[in-house]
Amino acid sequence: MTSERVALYFDFENVVLSRYRKVHGQAHTTRDWEATKDGRPPVEAIMDRIATARVEVAPFIDFAASFGTVTLKRAYADWTSPFMAGYGQDFGLHAVELVQMFRVSNRKNAADIRLAIDAVEDVVRQDHLTHVVFVSADSDFAPLAQRCRRLGKHVVGIGTGGPTSIYLARACDEYHPIDSVPGLTEPERVADESPEDFRPSAARADQDMDAPQLQEPDLRPADAGMLLERALRYGHERSDADWMTAAFIKSFMQRMDPLFNEKTLGFRRFSSFLEAHGDIAEVEHTTTGTLCAFDRHCAVSLTRTTALRRDGESLLAMSEVISTFVL
Repeated sequence: MTSERVALYFDFENVVLSRYRKVHGQAHTTRDWEATKDGRPPVEAIMDRIATARVEVAPFIDFAASFGTVTLKRAYADWTSPFMAGYGQDFGLHAVELVQMFRVSNRKNAADIRLAIDAVEDVVRQDHLTHVVFVSADSDFAPLAQRCRRLGKHVVGIGTGGPTSIYLARACDEYHPIDSVPGLTEPERVADESPEDFRPSAARADQDMDAPQLQEPDLRPADAGMLLERALRYGHERSDADWMTAAFIKSFMQRMDPLFNEKTLGFRRFSSFLEAHGDIAEVEHTTTGTLCAFDRHCAVSLTRTTALRRDGESLLAMSEVISTFVL
């Protein structure tokens, strides 16, 4: 049996509103949110849009379980909001504790503060926890992720993507965009039917500043190739073996940049990602797994062009090291 123990925390209101915004657009999200605050019942059209943007719960639970036994599960939201209606049964089926967070202002509730306090307390008191999984795109959780890592926990972030979540991603050991979670249905964008003269008020615009953006913070292919190149180079420096396992290289790449995920780049397997970068890596499939090594031509090119500049002086670097391990 696995010895890993996982704590899973949902900033669920953040997730639901991000999905709603992705499906129906910012204008509908802001207008519908304003129309249902203070306990006002939603009209039928809003209820239809809420149903269209519904988020599945089970895939997140299963994904967290892939890291070990999930011993602690909590979801934070204002469960009295129409946007959260119907999720209680879904979470109940998976034994997730629901933490009620009443709205402290017209903008948001205090879920992020309460979640951070609970997470630190859990990590400190429950020594058996090895992994902490956060489901949120709020960059405010970046200091929390850093603190959990300092306390010796493996931190996994699952977010909706965008510039704000990059800060959270860099603070984690691993980061996975929500769309890459296996089993999660990709929502279909619904045409925005908002009135052309709709303009958010100053208060609404201020609220929108906290909203996660939709652009995924994935590595571009060129960046991923450079990351692979560095991982192979450093791996060869630290190892006497000419060939390294694909699992070792992937782990190395994720430690260097938690944003790396081959699935967000269009590859089902890491081995496919390696094969697509044949100008950098040599790939060999064996009965025990996939092995990779620095491509010889790439290594020769690096010995001629790699240089480090310090105090205005150019120093040739790594040429002898790369030649020794690769050639």
